[in-house]
Amino acid sequence: MILRPFKSTIVIGFFILLNGLVGLGAWSHRAKEDWGQDSDAILAEVPSEMKELQYFHLDQGQPSLSLAADSMRSLGEQMASFERPRGTYASGEQKETMTYQAKQAEYVKARGSLRMLGDVELDQPGSKYRAAELVYYHRKDQLYGKGGVSMEHLMEKSGETITINAVNMKARPKQKWALFRGQVDGVVRPRLKFQAPLFLKSEEMELQGLKGLINLKNDVFFQRGEMKVTARNGDVFLEQANKKLKYFILNDDVKVTENLLDANGRPMVRQAFAERMEGFGQDKIVLSGAPRVLQGKDVMKGYRITMREKLEFIEIEDAMSDVQVKKDENKKKEN
Repeated sequence: MILRPFKSTIVIGFFILLNGLVGLGAWSHRAKEDWGQDSDAILAEVPSEMKELQYFHLDQGQPSLSLAADSMRSLGEQMASFERPRGTYASGEQKETMTYQAKQAEYVKARGSLRMLGDVELDQPGSKYRAAELVYYHRKDQLYGKGGVSMEHLMEKSGETITINAVNMKARPKQKWALFRGQVDGVVRPRLKFQAPLFLKSEEMELQGLKGLINLKNDVFFQRGEMKVTARNGDVFLEQANKKLKYFILNDDVKVTENLLDANGRPMVRQAFAERMEGFGQDKIVLSGAPRVLQGKDVMKGYRITMREKLEFIEIEDAMSDVQVKKDENKKKEN
């Protein structure tokens, strides 16, 4: 009599345990189904891929970006990356359209930015940009470049072509404005082939295309023909090269070296020192700020000195009547 209740208890316990396991299995299966739904939501954020596509984007109802690419990876509608992108970039308010190509690109909708990497080329009417990396924010019209930056710009009025190379750059393409920094060098090529190009170097160079102006800062180097000049700062007025206006101004610790021929056709070196140098037209140069010129065996000083490139001609202005033409004492010692 004592064993029956014990056996019944065991059987009842077994069925309770079995029902518990079944219930646990059902709960686990439901949990897996619920996790599957959550995972689907997570997987929706995983980048999707497309091959050989055409991509278009409207910004506030206006055409903004269009491109073709070998492939695209997108994360929802917020960001997309492209392989070998090439296409156009435009603003609804801007008639000019930029074209571009690169090895890779990334478009972020919230920022309105297009980041391009690898042999980047971006062109717009009158300007071409080249770099290892360019990032363009079309809403702000801001362009940033680094790594072998190069820009070529055509001045519409004068027909001069400007090429500038640097380590870094920031620009506003629609405003024809750009600022270059780090080992900057540039060349201005006149429309007329017989005119000498102008070579420029500085640590910082600013191009104001709409004003036809180049600003030079720190360690300036300026060369036109046989004339080489160094200074600390300077300005070059591109649209005035063929007018009777100031073509360039160089300031602070100006040093000039020029190779020319004397009246007898013999080679001669002319050197000049001043605090300020102004260029007019194609050959007139005016020195001021304690100017001094060493030409051949002569040393000339005055209040203001005017020279002509390639010519021995020198005009000296001096209200204090302190003009000096004498032998260079250093050369006397050498002889």
